[in-house]
Amino acid sequence: MVRTHSQLALLLVVALQVTAQTLTVTNSGVIGTGCQPGTAQASVKNGVVSIEASNFIASAGPGVSYSSGRKNCQATLTVSVPSGYQFGFAETKLPAQVKTDSGVQVSARSEYYFQGELTKDQDTSTVPAGSSGTVTLVNSYGPSAWSSCGGSSIVNINTSLRASNANNRGGSGSIRLKGNLNTEVVWRKC
Repeated sequence: MVRTHSQLALLLVVALQVTAQTLTVTNSGVIGTGCQPGTAQASVKNGVVSIEASNFIASAGPGVSYSSGRKNCQATLTVSVPSGYQFGFAETKLPAQVKTDSGVQVSARSEYYFQGELTKDQDTSTVPAGSSGTVTLVNSYGPSAWSSCGGSSIVNINTSLRASNANNRGGSGSIRLKGNLNTEVVWRKC
């Protein structure tokens, strides 16, 4: 039987979740151009890292500064990893409110990496120009980046929202996080 890439990724995630452990956060911080101090927080529950940011929005249009079209929010978590296990992430789900004129593009990029490691996982979801409404963007990972085996690790989860009217200078568009940004934890034995 031939399986698609999506089916194989789903099988990998299911196999990894069989050995699920508890991720314990000992310290956390969230900051970025899209989540100013005091406007965002991170939490972990049932194998999901959730980031709540009250005003995470990127917008583009006439009279809107270039920097308004590129916003990010990064969570840095110090975690305790159970002996004999490593963790990574399967995907990040971003519920968003979008509104774009023809020729205006909005997107969400998510990446994660472990401090001191060279490998990182990333993915980008793009909303078609001329879209309007509530969407859930899903950025999927290999995963190919894994925590150290047991002990303490520092992981960074960075999400960027982007809006660009480069193809329609008279057009406007925006993307706003609407709800929690959720990143699913997966485990494997060392």
